[in-house]
Amino acid sequence: WGACSLPIFSESAQGLCSEDQLSMKVSLETAMAAYPKVGFGIIQSKVDGTQIWFYKGVAQSNFMMDAAGIEDPDFYIKTLALFEAYSQNFPNYVEFLIDGGVHCFTQSDLFFKTTTANPDGEISSGTSLVQWVTDFLLGNVSSACQGAIEGADPSKGDDYCDKLLTPK
Repeated sequence: WGACSLPIFSESAQGLCSEDQLSMKVSLETAMAAYPKVGFGIIQSKVDGTQIWFYKGVAQSNFMMDAAGIEDPDFYIKTLALFEAYSQNFPNYVEFLIDGGVHCFTQSDLFFKTTTANPDGEISSGTSLVQWVTDFLLGNVSSACQGAIEGADPSKGDDYCDKLLTPK
């Protein structure tokens, strides 16, 4: 589509694009490396139902039937592995992990009600999303998650926080 030569991409990204090797992961990593004094944050449900649905659909479309059967705990492990790589390689990266499977928060009143412990709008415990975003915008970049801080393990479901991500 001619996107590879657009000026939004660095020369190295243009090369990867031309070789069909450019991905969202590479694009985000390139930006985090290029702007080390800028905070990069991800707001993510631990088992985002919409992302899982897309993951399964893409897997089925590519005849990857084992991947198409992914369950919530395994999806959480894959998410944590990606976030661990970002966290270990980029000090300017953090995440806000929310218990549950809601896909988006910033476009509705859930933005003002959600905590790390509760995606359904009832603030009971945990870190407030709106407060985390406020702190993030003020340069106070830190990760947030609700649950015991443990090593990543699919047998534990999603009721924990990855010790390689929290606290940061």
